[in-house]
Amino acid sequence: MSQTAVYLDAVLEPPRSLSRKGFARLMLALGSLSCIFSLGFLAVGAYPVVGFLGAEVLLLWILMKRKVEGRAARTLLRVTAERIEVRRVSADGAEKSEWLPAYFARVVHDARMRGARALRIVSGDQAVQIGEHLSADEQSSLATRIDAALRDARRERYSSEGETNDD
Repeated sequence: MSQTAVYLDAVLEPPRSLSRKGFARLMLALGSLSCIFSLGFLAVGAYPVVGFLGAEVLLLWILMKRKVEGRAARTLLRVTAERIEVRRVSADGAEKSEWLPAYFARVVHDARMRGARALRIVSGDQAVQIGEHLSADEQSSLATRIDAALRDARRERYSSEGETNDD
């Protein structure tokens, strides 16, 4: 069993502006504020408003919970001398794996484009889009790192192909 050198092993995750603990605190604060306002509306006899305030907080909780959970998705990128493997793990844990041969692979980064089409790894007629949630600077930095890893992988491949056994 031969050990394959890994030239790049990266985990790409969407930015998280709110942790689970922060989310709980925010919702507690909004719920408390809603309760305080509800008591004021109850005191003046505006009973229907209380239900709407509760519905607003509930709707906000549902939408923000969905958004926070959606940020749990990640992309795993691994470059070896033989292949580039891209595994996408969704928020619910479902995995999708794609790979390209590393020998003829190249990185295509179009700084003018935004999103998923801006950064691609291309090999022949196959292409894998990565870094859709990264900023332009982060995509540029990742493209540089992937390019360096591909050069190192080719260097290993060329040096191992040139070796001969004289035994």
